[in-house]
Amino acid sequence: MNYKVLSTKILDPESKKELNHSFYQYSEKDFIKIIPTDYYLSEIVCDSLIFTSQNAVQIFLKNSESKKYKSKKIFCVGDNTKSLLRKNKFRVENCFNDSSSLAKFITKNNKSDKFLYLCGKNRLKNIEEILSNNNVDLIVEELYETKLLYEKVNCMYDFILFYSPSGVESFIKNNFIEKSICFCIGNTTASALKALTDKIVIAKKPTIRQLIKQVNNFIN
Repeated sequence: MNYKVLSTKILDPESKKELNHSFYQYSEKDFIKIIPTDYYLSEIVCDSLIFTSQNAVQIFLKNSESKKYKSKKIFCVGDNTKSLLRKNKFRVENCFNDSSSLAKFITKNNKSDKFLYLCGKNRLKNIEEILSNNNVDLIVEELYETKLLYEKVNCMYDFILFYSPSGVESFIKNNFIEKSICFCIGNTTASALKALTDKIVIAKKPTIRQLIKQVNNFIN
């Protein structure tokens, strides 16, 4: 059987090579666009940084002030985020599969630190809520906003790959899930779909490689 697969994000060539193309008709579209905001890093005093997305890291690294934070401890979500930070010689203290686990760890182990959370405008507020409820000092700096593109597709897909709650929101504006099986990069993305379908498969780790591995394993 030749399965129709849609990625709600345009993947890099290396990631696309991971798909077993002998079984798939593959399509891809960007359903969101990342737009950097005006932000300032030069005068922020903190002990540790928090990142929950690669988008935030990529924008942060383009800022010349980012070098001043190389000695800071960093807590992040996702192996890809961790790899990008370490590749650029930043000090990753701990990496987690989801933001709630990160926040709960901090409240138990690093409660006295002052944290700088570098993130997007469109985000879940669970880190802020958990840290605030436990009296952890937190500064939030928004590095980007997410524009929903509301792309429309013209056929039904067997498998749809989702990478963020924003991607889900953008897709369902003009399209239907119906009988498609939804592959999600993490629990937060899956939560955005639970009211619409129970046909959800979650990557074992929040990376694109693991997500594609789940797709390949599904038909074997």
